[in-house]
Amino acid sequence: LSLQQDEEPPQTVEVFNFTRTRKLGAVTFGVPGLQAAVEGMRDAQRFKLSLGGKPVMTIQWTNGAKSIEALKACGKKR
Repeated sequence: LSLQQDEEPPQTVEVFNFTRTRKLGAVTFGVPGLQAAVEGMRDAQRFKLSLGGKPVMTIQWTNGAKSIEALKACGKKR
């Protein structure tokens, strides 16, 4: 799977897909750790996922600062 974050060049990433319910699937990204994941997050961000050169999903969020801070706090507790 290819992941493009904002305007950065696409990267090949490790993903795991699974079924949450009969009608809803999910994709989880493999990252080296929580710190690496948090360092790559921004308050507003857009992701484009491609498979075989074809876009399969676009994800974006805004106002992510609160979630980023919560994840950082969670990481400090460990």
